[in-house]
Amino acid sequence: MNGAKITFFGNLTQDPELNYASQSAKPYTKARIAVNTYLGQDKEDQSDFYNLTWFYNAEDVANRFQKGDRIYIEGSFKPDYYIANNGESRMGLSIIVRDYAFVSKPKGRDQTQDDYPMATEGEPTDIPPDAPGDDEDY
Repeated sequence: MNGAKITFFGNLTQDPELNYASQSAKPYTKARIAVNTYLGQDKEDQSDFYNLTWFYNAEDVANRFQKGDRIYIEGSFKPDYYIANNGESRMGLSIIVRDYAFVSKPKGRDQTQDDYPMATEGEPTDIPPDAPGDDEDY
């Protein structure tokens, strides 16, 4: 993996969505994560939201994780360039997930740790060349 490695614990804000690259038909999964930062005893926590993309184990992630699950991820930032509705060019950040692990489910939902093993790092060849968010550096 090129670039800086990042690590987060956070909660999924949506069910992971399984997609397939248009030409290669290789799977990838997209989701969003909320990461809370403690700012001090007298201050309110800050929540940051990030887009996630899995190329490795994409189908497994889409089948096992749900909105609200607390997960651990390792990956790298990837800039996302797009045109806003008003025609302006914008940039956001996504995380290309390389490693992940299930941490916990929200209260009230059944949890079986055996259903959520730690994933191992994906190989660079797991990213299809025509997938959204792909990068020649991978």
